[in-house]
Amino acid sequence: MEDHDPDQKRRRAINPSYPFVDQAEWQLAEFIVQQLNKTDVNKFLKLDWNADQLFGWIDVLPSGPEWQSMTFEFIDYKTAWPMELIWHDGLEVIKDLFDKPNFFQSHDVRSPPQL
Repeated sequence: MEDHDPDQKRRRAINPSYPFVDQAEWQLAEFIVQQLNKTDVNKFLKLDWNADQLFGWIDVLPSGPEWQSMTFEFIDYKTAWPMELIWHDGLEVIKDLFDKPNFFQSHDVRSPPQL
């Protein structure tokens, strides 16, 4: 994408969902790629761009902190399904937030909060 759009960093600073227009468009794309295969995506979209382009755009989006999980087993207590705790590392979330330029748009960028 950088070869086709030299202003990619500036655009991403303005719109974190870039190359999508906004958060809603990104959510639609995310739903489509999670629920449909490439053939079904092409049938659904019926647009000039195809599934390979959509998956390519998603691949270049910045990622956030990794999800983590832990399965619990209890002695003398039966559950229908394994109990799982799913979480983000809080420090990684804070670091990720402060790495995003648009986070500082509503704050004084001359004195960012100290971690």
